[in-house]
Amino acid sequence: MLIAGWCVLSHPGPACATLIDEDPGPSLPEEIVALKEAAGEGDVSAMVRLGEAFARGGQVPVIPAEAERWLRLAIATDPDSQEALHLLGRLLVETGTPTGDVDRAAEGMRLLRQLSATHTSSQVVLGFYAATGRYRSRSYEEAESLFRSAAEAGDPDGWFRLGWLFSGAAGFPDRVDAAAAVEALERAFSGGHMEAGRLLVRMLGQGTGVPRDHERAFRIISEASEQGSAGAAFLLARLYADGIGTPADPAKSLASYERCAELGNGNASIQLGLIHQTGSGGIEGANRQEARTWFERAIEQGAVRGHYHLALLLDAKPALLAPDRQLAVEQLFAAANAGVLEAQDRLGSWYRDGRHVYPDLLAARAWFERAAGQGSPTSMINLALMLERGQGGAPDLAAAFALYQRAANAGHPVAHFHLARLFEAGIGGQVDLVSAAAHLSASAEAGLPQAVRSLPELWERLASPQQAAAEERKQGLRVEPWGRQAE
Repeated sequence: MLIAGWCVLSHPGPACATLIDEDPGPSLPEEIVALKEAAGEGDVSAMVRLGEAFARGGQVPVIPAEAERWLRLAIATDPDSQEALHLLGRLLVETGTPTGDVDRAAEGMRLLRQLSATHTSSQVVLGFYAATGRYRSRSYEEAESLFRSAAEAGDPDGWFRLGWLFSGAAGFPDRVDAAAAVEALERAFSGGHMEAGRLLVRMLGQGTGVPRDHERAFRIISEASEQGSAGAAFLLARLYADGIGTPADPAKSLASYERCAELGNGNASIQLGLIHQTGSGGIEGANRQEARTWFERAIEQGAVRGHYHLALLLDAKPALLAPDRQLAVEQLFAAANAGVLEAQDRLGSWYRDGRHVYPDLLAARAWFERAAGQGSPTSMINLALMLERGQGGAPDLAAAFALYQRAANAGHPVAHFHLARLFEAGIGGQVDLVSAAAHLSASAEAGLPQAVRSLPELWERLASPQQAAAEERKQGLRVEPWGRQAE
């Protein structure tokens, strides 16, 4: 159970695309249809799985009301179903708190706290809330206690979260214990927790509070792969590809991805699709058909990002014919409704630009809002541009500025560029050349070409004290290198 995978949407977004050629018509996956049939016959586990599907997304869109309906039906049928009570508790907290529904959020917290005496998933979730200050005040001590209870009860996710907490990933820099973090992460990884393996490799590879030891990271992952772990085989492929703890070997990386895919790992199938799409990673030449085969296989294995990559593969096809245009939209919708933020952003841009669908600025804004609300800096920027220009509604400069600021705080160099533009022109406020230069300098330092070209002219307009102030202000800005951002 990965907490970051839980996705509750504040805006439902468009229900289906309006295709230029034809509307595909929404349909439910066969597995969901079968679950509904079983739930209708009183199968509590089917009700729980339906509730989880509509809460998390994946095969169906995220629909909190539908998730709640199935989970409450499961509890009415079996009041002792801990999984239904746990899922309902999370749903109520994570939909009630942002909307200000105090009673709803309080009911959710009550359910989780009641379960936490014995239910390890509830312990981990409450610990995550305590560690991050999400929906409640932060408390390192409470987070550690809850994570440890889950870990000592044998839940690998408890060990992972302990390692995550000790590593400083949750903050609390004065409480970092890197050696304890590595020990907890090793225990989580030995229990099959792949995210623990990723964090462990990163800590050992970067020497985060512990001696840098690439060889140890490689040995841990390699041994787990030899024991038949598909997730470890996936990580091993990455180590071979990047030459971490072992000489770089594209052929071994490719073989490890193939072995991992044979074990049913959809993410490995996606990687193989990307390798064949680009003609990199140990193969000779790109092969679009082979890439398509791997993306389709990833979808069959339940990897929802396969829909997104298949849509992009089709979109890049020269002289795209109507059937493939329709399939591209269907695949992008499947990924967007499953919560893939890049797909939601891409769908917003297709609606904005009229690519494969009729132009619809309201739909574009809805999809950008949906992804931005879940933390996509790219969608924040796209939505801010629409708000600034009054596309799909009245202009709202204050909201646009706030979105640029959020994306800049996340380190996106394009957001810093737009903030610089607004400060320089005084759009929505007073001209502030020092702030403009600070943001433009940060963006240029990250490598954004437009910022690199524009900075000298702006810099020359500043007096020496202003330049010093801009340089000092830039030091407090977070910015990631250009090109590292997700699409």
